[in-house]
Amino acid sequence: MVKKKTVCFVAPTAYGAFSEKYYPVGGAEVQQMLIAKAMAKVGYNVHAVVQNEYHCRAYSWHGINVHPCNFRYLEGSNFYYVPDTITLIGKLRQINADFYLMKNPISILFGLAFFRQIHGSPLIKWIASDIDCNKASINLVSILGRVCLRFVDYAIFQTHQQFAMGEKELGLKGSVVRNISHGPSPTVHIAKDFDVLWVGSCSEVKQPELVLELARALPSCSFRYVLSATENNELYEQKILPGIKAIENIESLGEIQYSEIDRVYSRAKLLICTSAYEGFPNTFLQAWQHGVPVVSLSDRLLALQSGPNHGNLIAFVLFRATGTITPDLHGQFFFGDGSETQLLKESRLQC
Repeated sequence: MVKKKTVCFVAPTAYGAFSEKYYPVGGAEVQQMLIAKAMAKVGYNVHAVVQNEYHCRAYSWHGINVHPCNFRYLEGSNFYYVPDTITLIGKLRQINADFYLMKNPISILFGLAFFRQIHGSPLIKWIASDIDCNKASINLVSILGRVCLRFVDYAIFQTHQQFAMGEKELGLKGSVVRNISHGPSPTVHIAKDFDVLWVGSCSEVKQPELVLELARALPSCSFRYVLSATENNELYEQKILPGIKAIENIESLGEIQYSEIDRVYSRAKLLICTSAYEGFPNTFLQAWQHGVPVVSLSDRLLALQSGPNHGNLIAFVLFRATGTITPDLHGQFFFGDGSETQLLKESRLQC
């Protein structure tokens, strides 16, 4: 009998995804959960090491062995780094996987690289966003993380653009594996009762404050936030919350569990993405499967394949002039064949 391969996902921030509680999670955590479930379904012996947020012992979830572990240094003092990393290495040795896979945060890569050297099992880095492939580092953690990339055996890229960047900038070898989606939940027909949807965490890189500018510029359109304020409460308290209170045509739906988010997408006419950079946004896949078109501030994201209806996605670049978003939008049509073909056309967003 052929021995089942054992894979271990080291995913501290995905504790909410590997749980029936389905705490609000980001696209990176959702992708790890979906891939882990798919591998368990086809016969892999799957383990996941997550932050011990619920203070519980190891448990089984959808055929996945989930191991809570302390990563206190991620949100607390750096003095926890050494003891928590030693505990992690012990946990990984106990799991004894055939290969280990990590996506983020990059600060855990140093401990994993050390474990890779003493244990010998291959280490795979799953690229979380374009910034992972950027050689320019802005802090000590990023510098150490990129130094440790030399100990990574293989990389998984979300797009061909990331693949080219990773190979050129960091010398990474790997393959492109497209993100997957869970498929839309079976629901009754829901009316489109608002125009524009924004989904994400309240972090600077997501730039949620730009939605307020767009709402002011397009007062006839109705806007809805699905926003997690846990990452940057200062941004939420000082900019987002006052804006929501002051602008009549925008409303926050709060934090919505991943298992319930399909109903929100089905109500929207349009999804917008204001991120400064991304990987391959999970929100795009969720919107497309409900027939909701996507608008992105980043021209890089427009080059992504347009989902199941190749060639039919109309994506708009929102241009800012002197710090504001103008209501006049220039449409860029991208065909989901990976080519640079585009048709530029003057257009106006009609809500």
